[in-house]
Amino acid sequence: MVKLLIRKSDNPLQAGNAPGTLEYIGISREEAPKVEWIVFSPEFIEEETAIRFERNSIREGILWLNLQGVHQVDVVQDISRQFGLHVLTQEEIVNTEQRPKLEFFEPYIFMPLKMIYPSVKSDSFIVEHLSLVLGENFVLTFQEQSRDVFHPIRERLKDVKSRIRNRGTDYLFYALVDAVISNYFAYADRVEEQVAALEVEIYAKTNSLQLKQIQQLQSDVNQILRYLLSLREFSTFFLRSDSTLIQEETHIFVRDLADDIATLKEQMETNREQLRNLRDLYLALVNHRMNEVVKTLTIISTIFIPLTFLSGIYGMNFSYIPELQFRYGYFYLLGIMIVMVLGMMVYFRYRKWI
Repeated sequence: MVKLLIRKSDNPLQAGNAPGTLEYIGISREEAPKVEWIVFSPEFIEEETAIRFERNSIREGILWLNLQGVHQVDVVQDISRQFGLHVLTQEEIVNTEQRPKLEFFEPYIFMPLKMIYPSVKSDSFIVEHLSLVLGENFVLTFQEQSRDVFHPIRERLKDVKSRIRNRGTDYLFYALVDAVISNYFAYADRVEEQVAALEVEIYAKTNSLQLKQIQQLQSDVNQILRYLLSLREFSTFFLRSDSTLIQEETHIFVRDLADDIATLKEQMETNREQLRNLRDLYLALVNHRMNEVVKTLTIISTIFIPLTFLSGIYGMNFSYIPELQFRYGYFYLLGIMIVMVLGMMVYFRYRKWI
């Protein structure tokens, strides 16, 4: 079953903290964070990975920096200091329960969202918190974990003729968001396959596990729809913004991404409706089969009531019961019972009860 793993935080937000307090909110992790960065221009590209990052030591060009692991607050603070990120931005980067949105600051644009990708250990999907920052000549991505969906972006950057290599940071920002949205489509397709498989199983034979699967899928779809409602803000504000960080030629790609988000939302709403119909179908089939069982038992009971009446009479311990001494009375009584059963079966068939 396709399943979204929505995990509860090990470090919940403490009430009463002052705004801008940096405290990691999420699953406790022991692994060391890793910083990856790519510096590129139409003429060159350089890629490096380290534990720490020093902005002054890199070559001049467009920078894409990716931090894997935001549980080390001091690393987030160090990177944020070098790029002038507001303390409220830093707070939302380390809060993995932050909802998707789009915020404009004076020197940069900030966007937290949710990234989903298949689990390696099971046939499921994992939700990961992701924060993106768009600056004048840099794009920063802060990941909750060490996996992502950005491998195709890295490969495209290596192609000297690719559009992403020859455009600005706003196009790179768009491409990263587009990669995240593309994985949502993969999830939506998997839900459709799961719904179709469940429908076949339910028509064949119902069981309690199917209802649990439907309920889990409904919960997952509703969660994704909440993410998509927030993602609609991205395209709306991005297109209406007069920020100098966004080039006019990038708008057409963002409009296409807005159409993708709208299409994805419609697809997920369709999946939600199909799941609702599937749940109704399951309950209807369970009730129908229960009614069939009750009807069968009722017919059997109705047939045996007169037989029980006759056998009950002749099972009484009175000395003077008519026909007790009749030599063939037992066989006549069995014959009467058989005729009564056949007569009732014919009558039930005539009334179309069986």
